[in-house]
Amino acid sequence: MGTPDFMNSIDRTIYNAFHNTPQIPQHKRNSPISALDMAPTLLECAGAKWDSDQFGLGISLFSERPSLLEQYGAEEFNRLLNENSAFYATFY
Repeated sequence: MGTPDFMNSIDRTIYNAFHNTPQIPQHKRNSPISALDMAPTLLECAGAKWDSDQFGLGISLFSERPSLLEQYGAEEFNRLLNENSAFYATFY
């Protein structure tokens, strides 16, 4: 269908809404997150409890800790994710 001309000038982003959940800290409401952060966030929404606010490489949006994307920036974050892992390679 293509993109209408009026949509080309709009800077669009993804909007996530979480209902009946803990309060997201104000400084994290418009901060960059990755798909990795969604797993611990959704688990926390569902009531799961564990000993930290991190699950795998993701950090829950409800925590005060900055996400890995915030810590490293997009370029460095992608570079780190694309590095070879001898441990990961053992699964193939």
